[in-house]
Amino acid sequence: MSFEPPRGMDDLLPEEFAVKQRIVDVIREIYRLYGYEEVETPTLEYLELFEAKSGEEIRHRMFVFDDPHGRKLVLRPEVTASVARLVASKLSRRPLPLRLGYIADCYRYDEPQWGRRRRFWQGGLELFGSRDPMSDAEIILASRDVFQRLGLVEQRFKIGHVGIMRGIMDNVEQKTQDIILSLIDRKMFTEARQLMEQHLDKDAVETLWRLAEHRGGLEVVERARDMVSPWPKAMQSLENLETIVSLIMNVDPNISIEVDLGFARGLEYYTGMIFEQKLEGEQLSFNGGGRYDGLVELFGGKPTPAVGCSIGITRIQMHLLGRKTQTTPFPQQSFSQYYRTKRHPTLCL
Repeated sequence: MSFEPPRGMDDLLPEEFAVKQRIVDVIREIYRLYGYEEVETPTLEYLELFEAKSGEEIRHRMFVFDDPHGRKLVLRPEVTASVARLVASKLSRRPLPLRLGYIADCYRYDEPQWGRRRRFWQGGLELFGSRDPMSDAEIILASRDVFQRLGLVEQRFKIGHVGIMRGIMDNVEQKTQDIILSLIDRKMFTEARQLMEQHLDKDAVETLWRLAEHRGGLEVVERARDMVSPWPKAMQSLENLETIVSLIMNVDPNISIEVDLGFARGLEYYTGMIFEQKLEGEQLSFNGGGRYDGLVELFGGKPTPAVGCSIGITRIQMHLLGRKTQTTPFPQQSFSQYYRTKRHPTLCL
């Protein structure tokens, strides 16, 4: 019999917990600076919440089981859907825009390795009720601030817009679009192209294929204009992406941004700008998010535009511990010292 924790679910030793807590403290500092209110949702949710729009890859990696009455429950694989459910129900009368944050553990049946655990922590920022491109920019700038305060200055962003590819596939049913984007996200390009050729004309397929080659600064937007001009929705999305990146760079001209027009993320609920945040020398992303304007309505709420991100607390913690970054410990006090300073401060005079 083994009394170890399940594979991929870790105990934290005091020094490891101190690093994790420092990350959480910094995220909460950013909540206060940007006006985000923290919420909490259950670790257990009904399966239907995540079956709706979480994406094929996540659906296959969920911990699912039956309650005593036979209803399917799931250990949450991510938190955005839960917060959107909250906005659609208990927070439906709150004035908009509404800025919400969360610190939560999530569960996915991944193969445990560096940066991938079956239980992991995320810190999220979710902004509901605004279509303004400055809201998209706010999420990225707040993410930048979290990493800077942690001393992670060698950060870079990859930014795209799912509306560009969806605009080119506008005549294809939503489910097929989702599958194609999921295949692209998982780098299954041969399968993605085969599916494109079944549902799109030759011009659309070639345009989607060429978009993947467009990566760089804002100049890639200019190069892509003629390419996507036959598809008005794709053109509108391209211009929206240009506006968002311009707003970010007006605030921080030195921010490292790569515009990637062939970029896709696995979650099906994204409708607009998407991004990932990486660190120099690391292949995995440490933060990701984007715009999801239809999710609140999907869960029974009124139409509510939204944009947000999920910062990988566990992955950042592993990175900081791996490079042996020193965290500032809390000062140690005996009970008698605490009593004198907090309960009877005059005793210290």
